[in-house]
Amino acid sequence: MSLTQYSGMTTKIRAMTSRLFTQEGYRQLAAEPSVPAALGFLKRHPGYTELLDGADETTLHREQIEQLLTQSLFRDFTKLYRFANPAQRSFLSLYFLRFEDDLIRKSLRFFYNNEGTALPYPGALRPFFERYSHLNLDAIAGAATTAAFLEALCGSIWYPALAKVAACDTSTLFDYEMVLDLTCFSHIWKAKDRHLAKGDLETITALFGSRMDIINLEWIYRAKKFYHLSEAEIYALLIPIHRRLRDEQMIALVEAPGIPEFIRCLSATAYGDAIHTLGKQQAGSPFEAVFDQLLLKLYRDASRKQPYSAASMNYYLRQKEQEIDTLTSIIEGIRYGLDPAANLAAALPVRQNRRERFD
Repeated sequence: MSLTQYSGMTTKIRAMTSRLFTQEGYRQLAAEPSVPAALGFLKRHPGYTELLDGADETTLHREQIEQLLTQSLFRDFTKLYRFANPAQRSFLSLYFLRFEDDLIRKSLRFFYNNEGTALPYPGALRPFFERYSHLNLDAIAGAATTAAFLEALCGSIWYPALAKVAACDTSTLFDYEMVLDLTCFSHIWKAKDRHLAKGDLETITALFGSRMDIINLEWIYRAKKFYHLSEAEIYALLIPIHRRLRDEQMIALVEAPGIPEFIRCLSATAYGDAIHTLGKQQAGSPFEAVFDQLLLKLYRDASRKQPYSAASMNYYLRQKEQEIDTLTSIIEGIRYGLDPAANLAAALPVRQNRRERFD
């Protein structure tokens, strides 16, 4: 992409990045004595003043707070989309699939915990999905069971794979979530060649290829550490696309007998040095957080090397997603009376030890 095509977008992203939370901002938020006080602090922050204007922080309940924070992410996506030219919108349309993935994921989690109860989602977020999504939102909002919810997805890219999972009597929520990610990234990978211009295509191919590598690495790690899955079961979960991981390396990682052997195999891959360095810098952090930090580093490096490309939008949206996660975690910590230092440490894993600036 040329300087001319992306100069305006780059300037806009710089301005939006300046409104992201800093480490000091997170520290001050975690020190607030109550949830209403925390929401009052958020209301004074330039990134959330407009969104919370008129809201009574003393009456907002947990679900409303989560939706308001998520609205902030969707609002920023909309700002970028309205400002974008047709080529840039092609990338954003592919990125939007991540939001549909998240909507379906949260809905399935709701049904697993509240079977027989009407789905409250997307609720206040519905206008955003009405604008950008082709999902049948009326059918989704009216679903009261998992089966009805899945039927509401009929005709979408998500339905075929989810229907196969539903047909299996032993299916779990984990199975549904794995299939969602497989569907999302496989669709993006196939669609990118048709929808992205040459410069953006090369950039996004590299970024999404690395993202799928890291997702596969994290899945293998989690499958071994938490789920104790067989090699055949792990192979079935993997995204069948990898960029910097050779076939023999994938085999070694999947067939490693334990976590120590997995980490030794991982150290021999193209990501080994970066993961080792990040792990040393953030000793004691969950290993998943190291994967997250590696992904953020790849996005940051790409946006710095190619600021006049889709990498800049991709990196900003990733930062915003993580800001929402961090704010949600801090507010929940305040709700449960966590010590500010402990709350901050829990909410700020490797990915957010400092603000990642766009420059």
